[in-house]
Amino acid sequence: MDNHIVIVPFNLPNNSISIYEGKNCWMDRRMNLFKTYTLPSFNNQSDKEFHLIILLDPNTPKKYLNELKNLEKLYDFFHILYTLESKGKQYENQLLELYIKKRKNNSNIILSSRCDNDDSIHTYYIETIKQNIGNFPVLSLAKGLYWDVNSNIFLDSIFPTGPFLTAQSTLDNFLNPRYDNHHDVIKNNKSKILTEGFPMWIQIIHGENLWNRLDRMPGTPCKVNIEELKEHFNFIL
Repeated sequence: MDNHIVIVPFNLPNNSISIYEGKNCWMDRRMNLFKTYTLPSFNNQSDKEFHLIILLDPNTPKKYLNELKNLEKLYDFFHILYTLESKGKQYENQLLELYIKKRKNNSNIILSSRCDNDDSIHTYYIETIKQNIGNFPVLSLAKGLYWDVNSNIFLDSIFPTGPFLTAQSTLDNFLNPRYDNHHDVIKNNKSKILTEGFPMWIQIIHGENLWNRLDRMPGTPCKVNIEELKEHFNFIL
């Protein structure tokens, strides 16, 4: 059943930096990361019944807007929501309105997951969530990898309150997985923490901001066969 949405903030307004100026600007680099790691991993899901909703600034330049619109035409699961925020009642109403327009089910139950536009997910990610969330309001897929793509160094991580969480709620009492920071969403709900099995996510470390550094991430250095990893995550190198 396609009552599962994955919310990806893409280029929400940031007054502190200009993300569109200069050759190979922030938006160029982020588009490349998204098309290399994020989008291919969603296209490779064993369970195809989900909706990937990207949050896009309504004032996005046409260069990027046209490319994202073309992706929306190409992938049935890919939807654009034009918004200036990722929390608040107005945004949540917009989000649910878009979901209801696109869904093929009539369930009142909705699953909503977090993801960023520089993350990659395992081919069984959606399937694993649906099989394990049960009656819990929040599920955290704690086991994953951090990959510094500049040095090819990996960290094996179990992060119980990490960002790869899914909220289960209803259309008339929606639990936005981004209403608070991921630590508090998990801690303040009766959450299920899944730590077993294959790493379910890769957070790409590319050094774009203060927190995007390997030394700030929880985990243990490990050796990884990139070709084997590629089979599970479908990234395009």
